Amino acid sequence: MTATRDDAARRGGNAGLRRAVGAAMLAACAVGLTACGAGGGSDSASGHSTGTPTGTASAAAPAPVTSGATDDSDSDPAPPSGSSTAVPGQSDSPRSHPADSASERRCEAGNLALTFVSNGQEMNSEYFDLRLTNTGSGPCALLGHPGVSLTDAQGRRVGEPASRSGDGGTVGHTVTLRPGRSAHAVVKTGGEEISGGDCWPTPVSLIVYPPGSKESVATDKLDGLRVCGGVFAVGPVTEAAPLAGG
Repeated sequence: MTATRDDAARRGGNAGLRRAVGAAMLAACAVGLTACGAGGGSDSASGHSTGTPTGTASAAAPAPVTSGATDDSDSDPAPPSGSSTAVPGQSDSPRSHPADSASERRCEAGNLALTFVSNGQEMNSEYFDLRLTNTGSGPCALLGHPGVSLTDAQGRRVGEPASRSGDGGTVGHTVTLRPGRSAHAVVKTGGEEISGGDCWPTPVSLIVYPPGSKESVATDKLDGLRVCGGVFAVGPVTEAAPLAGG
């Protein structure tokens, strides 16, 4: 009987111990859960995942919508590729190309008058001043060498067209002519007295193609021109009349 009471007492003591241990474990677990909840927030803020494979959550979760994306809807859209954006202080109209301005329109043969006069002799060569005068109502421009040839009374060409030289002007310089103004080009040939009589037949007309034009102007006032020694050359157009002797 005594043994039975002792056994019952031990069982009662063991049960009380187990309850005490269980209560302590529950308390510890409660404290642990609170710590886990706080720690979970820290892990989330630092970018660490708890219990989720690396990369899985970020791949599956959609990108968050930020205030920046909402603000973009209120801003001006980016211009499409290839379009231009106006800059404050600049005109929207295109800048005029020099070739489109009135002062740079090419002089056409129909608005030019031709004059040809002797300009003296120097270094066994004879020089002539070829003048092209603007007879139009607006300014125009000439650039380069005119085409020059000679014809006889039947309109047949005499000799060869004039070769190009650098006499009298600068190649590549544009000459702008206001109405009534003239451009000049130097024409050169060999002197008759030093050529041994090796001269072309005497021409009747001088035919001139303004630079860049397929139309010509002509004159029969040649002021004694006769090509000798096989020399017949023309320089580029220039603004100033050439000095005597080229």
